Amino acid sequence: MKKIKYLLFSLALLTCVMLINLKNVSASELEKNDFCSVRQEGVISIDNTNIPNNVDLSRIDEKIDKLIGYSYKIVVTTYVKNALGDVIEIRNHELTPDEELTFEEDGNYYVTHDNKLIKKESNAKLGYDDYSTTNKKVEMYYATTTSGQYYIQLSNTWLNQYNPNVRSYDIIAARWTNSISTSNINATGTQVATNNSQNYSNGGSNMVKSSNGVGISMNLFDSGLPVYEMLKVYSPTAYGTIYGTYQHATTNVSLATSKSYYFGNGLGGTIVHSYSGYYDGMPGVSVS
Repeated sequence: MKKIKYLLFSLALLTCVMLINLKNVSASELEKNDFCSVRQEGVISIDNTNIPNNVDLSRIDEKIDKLIGYSYKIVVTTYVKNALGDVIEIRNHELTPDEELTFEEDGNYYVTHDNKLIKKESNAKLGYDDYSTTNKKVEMYYATTTSGQYYIQLSNTWLNQYNPNVRSYDIIAARWTNSISTSNINATGTQVATNNSQNYSNGGSNMVKSSNGVGISMNLFDSGLPVYEMLKVYSPTAYGTIYGTYQHATTNVSLATSKSYYFGNGLGGTIVHSYSGYYDGMPGVSVS
């Protein structure tokens, strides 16, 4: 245990920032531009009258363990950032007694969306691809680990403060080549504008899910500027090759019409849509 250098302290902060090389990064689970910190919190309160006269106060740091007891906790925090670099979620995980036994201060840890603590593995691999137009940038990250975690993050970021003329049901979707039971697929989505935001739950009415893909229809907000849309997919089974797309509606469509597709080599290499002419046909991204 490290020596305690002050009689009273409330917070010590260790920060580990993951600098992402977009083409070659090692990680066991990664969400774009996330970073984490580890902090130890403890409070020591000392009544000088209880300290024996023969104790040298200048060396109290070496004797404090014998004089009083103290408690501390270790909290790992992951900050989730969006495509613009803004922190959109903070996840805190307080170590259990069992986790404290194996915890390494200089370890590379990550708090998952369901508040589990994962130590990143050096032999994990990360796939990344992106495609940009004047007004939109689509990015996809794919992380796999030897411990069986598989994660996709697909996002569309609006560029140059673009104000789309049509605001209807856009589609963000990913498909893969392996067949995965839908019960093992956990997918969520987020839409953020300058003055509003909305989350989409797994299996919600805006979602299309099958064994080889998942997509969400997102109705762009009527006011404010669109900032980004995001799809996250978790599975215990490997996906194989993954294709991703963001399709912007060029005419007003209903939710039912927007969901009239299946997963295949169509729009963006991801969805085959019954009304493909209603969308902009932006090329997609892929990783394997």
